[in-house]
Amino acid sequence: MKKAILVGEFKHETNSFMPEKSGVEAFMARDYFFGEEIFKVFQGVRNELGGILDYFCPIENCRLVPVMAFNAQPGGIVTREVFQSARDALLEAIEKQERVDGILLALHGAMVAEGYPDGEGALLETLRDKVGTEVPIIASLDLHCNLTKRMVKYADAFFPYDYYPHTDTYEAGIRAATDGDLGKAQKISSELANEIWKDRENLRRNFWTIDEAIDNAKEKGEAPVVFADISDNPGSGATGDGTHMLRRLLERKVEGVAAVIIDDPETVEQASSSGVGTTLKIRLGGKICPDIAGEPIDLWLRFIHGTLRRQKTFPFVYCPGAREGFRQEPSFLQRLKDLKYARSLQAGGLKQFLLSKDVLWGAESQELSFMKEKHVIRPAPGVIHIVGGCDYGDAACGDLIDDLPNDPGVDRI
Repeated sequence: MKKAILVGEFKHETNSFMPEKSGVEAFMARDYFFGEEIFKVFQGVRNELGGILDYFCPIENCRLVPVMAFNAQPGGIVTREVFQSARDALLEAIEKQERVDGILLALHGAMVAEGYPDGEGALLETLRDKVGTEVPIIASLDLHCNLTKRMVKYADAFFPYDYYPHTDTYEAGIRAATDGDLGKAQKISSELANEIWKDRENLRRNFWTIDEAIDNAKEKGEAPVVFADISDNPGSGATGDGTHMLRRLLERKVEGVAAVIIDDPETVEQASSSGVGTTLKIRLGGKICPDIAGEPIDLWLRFIHGTLRRQKTFPFVYCPGAREGFRQEPSFLQRLKDLKYARSLQAGGLKQFLLSKDVLWGAESQELSFMKEKHVIRPAPGVIHIVGGCDYGDAACGDLIDDLPNDPGVDRI
């Protein structure tokens, strides 16, 4: 009898501060597949499931049982409906098998669901209770996972990615399918833990306030200086429209600032209606959860550039591992050279995207003093790049100006 290997994917990087939950629609925007359609979608794809399928499909004495593949853009807490749907699909698949010889999962490792603060731990415990201690349960993980004792207790082995950007997701899937030397894994992990503990003082991070960072940058006098607003990183499920750092830079009257990127569909719609070259009083950012990300900033902005027309977004992801139509190719920079920007088609607004270097390489380093960013791109100084919209690719580029009548309610530089 062939060995029955259950295969599934349930990936979500949860930001529990986000007010909007990640429901079925969020998963359907990326991966929401069941059963045999998983073969059609993931075979030949350079990600974890692709690696697992490529390894096991040619093996004659193994029978893969594809169960479900759920994956959503980082965002708010996963709904109970989605979590229980994934869990129940796996349990039902186990019930249908005469026997189960192994379970292979592609997980993220940082999922929070309604009623399940340790999403992966709860899922693994349920599966372990169902199949017993003799059936191996093995999973790949994102290297940004929150590995819990519960996860470790109920799984036999984990194989995280090694790199960021995650260019080795396929290899992680292969390792999860092939590597069974648990003794070696324990030895290596113990040695690594000891080394980390010895160096723990050097690994402690000290965080500056925004004012301390500004003072330090001014004192050193070197440019450009990048202020990375990691608390508002859309790739970790944040809103992408936070204003705390930009507000303080304006209050301190720091010159030569370029702010990128702020996700603000309302402002983009204003720009689209008025057109390039017009000047508008806007309320920038802070639309989604202002109590956390900061209130909107009132500004005068002259729109100097943008794709201010409805335009289908370019299907792009920032690292290998996507399905057909989203595959990264070596020539993707050439193909993007005439585009203002490209963004992955995901639910929840702005996420990972790339702005063409031909558009953004507008400032030499000596011209640019400060750059406030949420992504690794380089715009001209004194400019705010704003993007918005979910199904279409609207973008606007605005120049902060100070040649308008005095308005005490508006910040300016």
